[in-house]
Amino acid sequence: MARYSELGKVAIHGRQVEIGTAKLRLGLAYAEELGDSLAIARMLVLLGRLLTLGNRITEAVAHFERAHSMVSPDDRATLNEI
Repeated sequence: MARYSELGKVAIHGRQVEIGTAKLRLGLAYAEELGDSLAIARMLVLLGRLLTLGNRITEAVAHFERAHSMVSPDDRATLNEI
């Protein structure tokens, strides 16, 4: 999952919305298959950030909201990322 996070960060930095979105969606699917809620939340946040760069705001907000709902209120570090 770390590789997908890194790919997402590189795509955001390089403003590669389409390629990055495809990679992050794949990473999200893997995280969901594994049932790793923290990885799911991280993929959703990265996907939301990338979609924001592509002016796909409505879709980005949906990903941010889903990520927020998956994180425990006690997990301040992850909530701050969102």
